[in-house]
Amino acid sequence: FNDAGRAIARARQMIAEGVDIIDIGAESTRPYGGQQPVGEDEEIDRLRPVLKAAADLGTPVSIDTMKARVARFALDHGAAILNDVWGLQRDPDMASDAAEYHVPVVAMHNRSEVDARIDIMQDIAGFFARTLDIADRAGIARENIVLDPGIGFGKTAEQSLMALARLSELRVFGCPLLVGASRK
Repeated sequence: FNDAGRAIARARQMIAEGVDIIDIGAESTRPYGGQQPVGEDEEIDRLRPVLKAAADLGTPVSIDTMKARVARFALDHGAAILNDVWGLQRDPDMASDAAEYHVPVVAMHNRSEVDARIDIMQDIAGFFARTLDIADRAGIARENIVLDPGIGFGKTAEQSLMALARLSELRVFGCPLLVGASRK
């Protein structure tokens, strides 16, 4: 939905269909490669015509970004949730900004490269432990953190299925879990 009018129309349709949250992003985080990196200014320019209009619809808006500057812009313009596909580990300012805004944070597990040889659950657990340490040091309340195992992101199909089958192991972190399966 690269056109602002179509994006808002889709948001209205989603609300009519009963969604609880609208997740908006202006840079592809496609897990299988091929996406083009987008600079902060361009990402903000893409969000500008959509974000406030979507937030004004009354359903909470989540900003899907891995860049703190973009997150700050979005949170200043109506976003109520931060969805970071790098679990507070890519941009060093993301955690402190999330703490400053006191917003819920969806912290997704991700890997730069797929490695079929690793124990994916051990990798996810280690990643989340680091994320929660970063969040704690930044002052993000534990009750504001949602963990996402990142189905399809930096994982083989088999590893994604393993993560789904073993989701209960992630309860040890004491955070709600979110599982999003990409349509891409």
